[in-house]
Amino acid sequence: MHPTLAPQHGSRSLWTKTIVFIAASGLLVGLPVPVRAQGPCDDPANRTLNGDFPIDTYGWVLEIGSNSSHSLDGNVGPGSIEVVSAPEAPDELTKINQCVGGLAGLSSIDLGASFRIASGTPYGCGIEARKYSDDNCTTPMDLMGFYTYVYTYWSRIGSTIDLDPAVRGIRISPICFSSTGVFSVHIDDIYLGVGVGAIIFNDGFESGSTSVWSAEVP
Repeated sequence: MHPTLAPQHGSRSLWTKTIVFIAASGLLVGLPVPVRAQGPCDDPANRTLNGDFPIDTYGWVLEIGSNSSHSLDGNVGPGSIEVVSAPEAPDELTKINQCVGGLAGLSSIDLGASFRIASGTPYGCGIEARKYSDDNCTTPMDLMGFYTYVYTYWSRIGSTIDLDPAVRGIRISPICFSSTGVFSVHIDDIYLGVGVGAIIFNDGFESGSTSVWSAEVP
């Protein structure tokens, strides 16, 4: 019986003894401790290094762009990489990359990343995946990519690609492009692995409405 619902006579003594027993048993833990939100990069299957950029941009190479820097703005948790475009005829482009090896024996792998427009008007972003026959990404094979529109609120792009037995490494490359001038984007939650990190649904209500969601099965 809950103490507040117990008979009132003598309840003070019982309640005091209960508190003493809980404290003595080490069960009185005090105020709740906030739990950090979990994102795709927290998935144990994720193979990217520093894919959620909590404090810096370590592990990522600026391939195309005028500059890159760490931003405190993040999707699930704080931190992302901000990349500013550079002209790469005929468009303005940004592209970062990281080599991930040790993929021998996998028949498929999931890729995903989160994007948010910081300035300008890029008309699309995506993820390119160059396959390699070695773990250090020096002997290239075929290139795959998938792209979609991006917004001023966070949106996620993801897919699954098939791997043949010769693939040992992938250079994962988030990329954005525009034909209307200089832009900058924030990129976060870059995922490569066999798991749930490539989930491709967009809009966790960051857009300020429920327009992307439906209560009915299509």
